[in-house]
Amino acid sequence: MTKIDNLFDIENQGTQEVDVSITKTGDNSDLVTFHPGGYSNSALSSSAKTLGTGGDTAIYVKVDTEDEGVSDGDELLDSVTFTAEATS
Repeated sequence: MTKIDNLFDIENQGTQEVDVSITKTGDNSDLVTFHPGGYSNSALSSSAKTLGTGGDTAIYVKVDTEDEGVSDGDELLDSVTFTAEATS
């Protein structure tokens, strides 16, 4: 398992509260999870993170290929898209 702490920050620079979510594609995209604010929080693919105006969160990434039959050269992710939608 590989963990990358504080890989990047997401900040709401808009004027409304937003829900931030993620869409991933790739042969093994379920093996890579993105967690707002730390690993103890739900992955963005399973629940959105609400950010108030000016709010931000650090994104932590976990890659767990243990016992998954993934070999050198196998693709994990093809694309990752973050989406922020106004809550109201």
